[in-house]
Amino acid sequence: MGPPAGDDQVIPVSTRFHSLARRPGGVSREQALKSAEAQLGTLRPQFADWLDRELEQLISAIPTGQDEASSDDPWLDAAYIHCRAVRDVGATMGFELLTFAANNLCDIIEVVKAGVTCPFDAIESQIQALLLARKEVARALLTGRRV
Repeated sequence: MGPPAGDDQVIPVSTRFHSLARRPGGVSREQALKSAEAQLGTLRPQFADWLDRELEQLISAIPTGQDEASSDDPWLDAAYIHCRAVRDVGATMGFELLTFAANNLCDIIEVVKAGVTCPFDAIESQIQALLLARKEVARALLTGRRV
C-alpha cells in the first residue's frame, strides 16, 4: 500500500534537454515557431507528391479479393509502415482529416496484428476515407487554406 494521500512529493528532474533549453542565447519560442511554420510552408508543395507515393505504396501493399484480414497476413507490416508515415506527417503538415483517417487504419492493422480477424470491408472503407482526405489535402494546397 502506498503512502497516505497528502504525503506525495514532487521531485524535480533536470535532464540534459532542460539544461540546454535554459542556456542563454538561442531564439525565443515565438521566433522558433515562426521559423518552423515557414519551413513547413516550403515543404507543402513537396508534401502532395510524397503523399501520393505513400498512398500508392500503402494501397499496393494491401491485397484485393480477401474476405478477412488475419494476423498471419504478410502484407500487414508493409501497410502499417506507410499508414503510420501518412498519419504522423499529416499531423505535422496540419492535415487533421488525413491524420484521422490514417490513424483509424493504423488502429485496425494493430488489432489484426494482435490476432483479431477483421472483415476486409473495414480496411477497404478506411482506404476510401484516406483517398477522400487526400482530395481535401489537394484542395487545401491549391487554395492555400488549412484543412
